[in-house]
Amino acid sequence: MKFAELQRYTSALYAGPGTSVGDYIMGERFLHEVEDEIPAYIRRLRVAFLSSFTIQGLAEVLKAHGVFHNLLIDAYTAPYNQFTQEILSDASRLYGFDPQLIYLMIDRKDIFDVQHLQELLSRLEERTRAKIIVFNFVAGQEYPMDKIDAEGKLLEDGYRDHPRVSIFDFDSFLRGIGKEDYWYTKYRELGDLRLAPSAFPMLAEILAGYAVASLGAAKKCAVFDLDNTLWQGIVGEDGIERLQPNQTLQKHAVELYRRGVILAIASRNNLEDAMDAIDQHPDMILRRDHFAAWRINWDPKDRNLYALAEELNIGTDSMVFIDDDPFQQNLIRASLPEVAVVPPDRFHEYSGFHAFVVTEEDTRRGAMYGEDRKRKEFQQSFNDAEEYIQGLNIEIIVQEARPESISRISQLTQKTNQFNVTTRRYSEEEITAQINQGKKVWSIRVRDIFGDYGITGTCIVEPGQEAWKIDTFLLSCRVMGRAVEKAFLGYVIDQIRGAGVTRLIGEYIPTKKNQPCASFFPDAGFTSVCTRDDNVTIYEFDLTREFQKPDFINITQEE
Repeated sequence: MKFAELQRYTSALYAGPGTSVGDYIMGERFLHEVEDEIPAYIRRLRVAFLSSFTIQGLAEVLKAHGVFHNLLIDAYTAPYNQFTQEILSDASRLYGFDPQLIYLMIDRKDIFDVQHLQELLSRLEERTRAKIIVFNFVAGQEYPMDKIDAEGKLLEDGYRDHPRVSIFDFDSFLRGIGKEDYWYTKYRELGDLRLAPSAFPMLAEILAGYAVASLGAAKKCAVFDLDNTLWQGIVGEDGIERLQPNQTLQKHAVELYRRGVILAIASRNNLEDAMDAIDQHPDMILRRDHFAAWRINWDPKDRNLYALAEELNIGTDSMVFIDDDPFQQNLIRASLPEVAVVPPDRFHEYSGFHAFVVTEEDTRRGAMYGEDRKRKEFQQSFNDAEEYIQGLNIEIIVQEARPESISRISQLTQKTNQFNVTTRRYSEEEITAQINQGKKVWSIRVRDIFGDYGITGTCIVEPGQEAWKIDTFLLSCRVMGRAVEKAFLGYVIDQIRGAGVTRLIGEYIPTKKNQPCASFFPDAGFTSVCTRDDNVTIYEFDLTREFQKPDFINITQEE
């Protein structure tokens, strides 16, 4: 089986109304039959399950969901009800597995008290680098709701805004799907299956969201069809007045927009009819300004998704396609298996946009795309690219990493692909550890006459006695091609000169996506030292030489 076939299979499972646990387990088995190379956009993740009740089959279902979310998951499930032993034993298989994400699923009756659970969490924090997802307690006859509420509040308060521990509201999940149908049913007598296996696909979709977020791999863009998707009816035939906007879907889309998800349109329609409906229908929640881009024409939709990705400067693997038409769904699955295809009635359940932290830059992303449209209009008044860049009056504010910016710095290392000389991915904890080890970590905020891009670049440098080495140098695609990278590098060089060393080392580690920065070091005056067998090129800059910074960019340091 080809990997793209497996992705189409898991995508169809997600969309199918009658998909069973067995269908997902079959998908996990197909993973072992994949014959071709795994695509570069697939992220790998090690996940561990620690549970006080039987969850046999859940890991397999999650693996199949992972393929749909462009993840390849390796899972470890601890022995039945051995969570305490697994966590407290230094020789447990858990620590040998070295998970990146841990799901802790403990029924209230299986622990002594909340302090017991907190001690286990502390041990996991000490012994692993993993993000830890703790299921909260489910009320029952033995544990009344008032007692659960009190203990749940203690648990929530103890880990509110915690960098590594998140509380999953398992009780609300069960109430949402029907607790009486899925929790403590007849299956409990069959090997202590307190959660009915038929709930596994619904639970796995939510757990997949945490997996996506743990890698910083959340989707960036939701691309909507219009007719019978954003509204019921066909605007070209029914007219605006007969359309019925899908307000449930649109409200959810607005929530995502406020969290930084890019909204776009791909519709086979007449442009004027479609935009009039968006602008004029009194019951529309989404309006023109919510959308960063649109392709409203009669071209094939796979071609339009390519065009949208190019305009928005994102990968197609960052897209989610929402369309009611099975033909269009299958077209995208066949042409672009990396795109998540989601039917409109499943959109509110889709977890691929999940993020642990929403940064200031995320909340402003929709407004930033509006500012970009103004920049493009402004650019039309210039015949020369350099004159246009100078006319933007770009300002760079450099800041040494501080607690409130570490989330954004980590997010940049996780998501930036094109202008990223080493493409090293770092969690918040790893960024903090590097600072504590003495590495210098800078970020930049970029502004121009049209607005604030937010924190859009970072540089991590490792000090040495004779030379300093650039570990990470990256720039968001939103500010590429405007000499920002050279101005930022010039600032870094000035700071390093003050340390008394004479050489700065840089590395270029090529990937399938970072070709835009392949010539960054030589263009900046670095000399190629060698190219290793793994195709990594080492560069060196003589700090006794002058570095030419662009004089039309104002760069300052924020104290």
